[in-house]
Amino acid sequence: MLFRRLLQEALQDLVEDELTSLIGAAPHERTEARTNQRNGGRAKTLSTPAGDVEPRIPKVKVESFFPSLLECSARSPSVCPGTSIDGTHVSARFRLHDEEPAIVRH
Repeated sequence: MLFRRLLQEALQDLVEDELTSLIGAAPHERTEARTNQRNGGRAKTLSTPAGDVEPRIPKVKVESFFPSLLECSARSPSVCPGTSIDGTHVSARFRLHDEEPAIVRH
């Protein structure tokens, strides 16, 4: 249980750091470099060997955001061995990488 909680906190920190880097401002921070604003969020259930965790995936006002850490499992599970997706439930083997943040422009 402790490891699962630590994993969830670590995932949440990575997601928040990626979005902060992408939009140029931390939550509630006002900067000249800001390119977008946070607009709520949604929980995403992830099954891990430590048990299910539910990091909150932030939403943004102008564009769509999905963390690159979870990109492989949620966007194209058939391409990633060991992953599956069912609605809002994702089962994945995580790997960290240095790719650019995932953002979809409408």
